[in-house]
Amino acid sequence: MKSNILIFFSAILCAFSCNSVKMDSAETATKLVEFSKSPCYGTCPSYSLVINTDGSMEYIGKRHVDRMGVYTSKIDADTYKAIYTSLKKENMYQYDDIYNADVADGSKTRIIYYGDQGKKAFGTLYTFPGNTKALAETLEGIANSEKGWIAMETKDNEPVVKEDKPTRKILSYSQGACFGTCPIYSIDVFSDRRMMYIGKANSKRKGIFAKTMKEKDFEEILALVKTKEFSTVDTKEDEMIMDAQQFRVLYAEDERTRREVKWKVDDTQVLKDIKQFFQNQADSRGWEETTPENSTSTDEMTNTMIISINPEIDAKDWVLTKRHLDAKIVKFLSPNGTYFLLQVNPELNLERVKEELRRDRNVLNVQDSNRPARPRSTGPKASKSGQRGTATIKKDGN
Repeated sequence: MKSNILIFFSAILCAFSCNSVKMDSAETATKLVEFSKSPCYGTCPSYSLVINTDGSMEYIGKRHVDRMGVYTSKIDADTYKAIYTSLKKENMYQYDDIYNADVADGSKTRIIYYGDQGKKAFGTLYTFPGNTKALAETLEGIANSEKGWIAMETKDNEPVVKEDKPTRKILSYSQGACFGTCPIYSIDVFSDRRMMYIGKANSKRKGIFAKTMKEKDFEEILALVKTKEFSTVDTKEDEMIMDAQQFRVLYAEDERTRREVKWKVDDTQVLKDIKQFFQNQADSRGWEETTPENSTSTDEMTNTMIISINPEIDAKDWVLTKRHLDAKIVKFLSPNGTYFLLQVNPELNLERVKEELRRDRNVLNVQDSNRPARPRSTGPKASKSGQRGTATIKKDGN
C-alpha cells in the first residue's frame, strides 16, 4: 500500500513544474472530493472524508473506528496538489458509477469528485479502474492519519455524531381482503417515527401517504409488541377460517430479531389493542399524499412496486444492479432513501420480477404499489358468511 502511494505522489508531483495549483479562499471554497467507506455485515470501519478547495477537511467517524464523530483539519499544500492533479488527470467521468454490484457483503469504497463537468460518484468493492486504487489509498491514509484532527464538540463536550444509526423499518401492519368490502391497507413504521400508509381497495384514502407518529403513540405501540403476550400468541387455529379478513403485524426489534403474527379472530387482548391502535392511526389526520393517484395513469402503474432495502445499501447503487429489468426509481418514499417506488420494463412478467427481487438478500420487502388484487367475488351468500370477518370493518369505512 505504501509503495503505491509513493508511486502515486511521485508521478503527480512531476506535473507541478509546469502547472501550479492554488487553493481557493475560505469565502469561495467548494467541495473537491468526498471519500467514504461503508459498513458491512461485520466490523468494517465506516467513515467519510471531505476535502474542500481551500484545503479544509471534515472527517465523520461512524462505526468501528477509533475516532467517532465529526472532526476538522487542514491538508498540506503538496498533498492537496497531488490529489487535485490526480483527479484532473484521471478523468473520473469516464468510469462507471458502480463496480462489483453483484457482491452482497463488503465495505464499499465511494469517491465523489466535484469537477468541471459536475458531480461524479464512483463506488466499488475491489475493482479499481485506472489509477483510482492509488487515489483511494491516499484518501484512506489521510482519513486514518492520527495528527491534526480537531473534534467538533457540542456545548456538553460530546461529539456531534456518536454512531451512524440509519433509519430502518421496525413495524409493519396490514389488513387483507375478505369476501365483503373490508378495507385493505398497510402501515409501515420507521425508527424515526415516520409512517408510510398504502391505501388499497375499500380504504378511506387510496394511494401512498406519510406522516410522523406522535412520540407517545410510538412508545405505546412499541410497548405492545414487546409484551410477553405478543411474543407467545398462537393464531394457528385462525387458518381454518376461510371467510374472514386477515391481519398481520411484523416487528423487527433489530437486524436479526423478527416476530410476525397473522390472525383473523383477535381473541387475545394484545392483538385487539394492536389492531385498534393502527386503525386509529389510519383514521387520524395529518397524512400527506406522496404519490397522488391522478399523477400516474393506470397503464403506467402496472409495472411498479414498492421496495424496501437494507439501510446500509445505497438505493441508487442498488438499482444499477437491476439494469436487466430496466429498473428505475420513480420516487423515494422514506426519509432515509431505503423505501421507494420502483418501475421495471412493462413487457416483463411482474410476478417473476417480484420473485427475483425477493431473492435479493438486500431487499427487505416487495409490495404492490398500484391496485391490489381484487377481492374475491362478492354476493349475497358471500356477504352473509363474511359477517364475522367484517364486523370491525364498518368502523374503518365510516
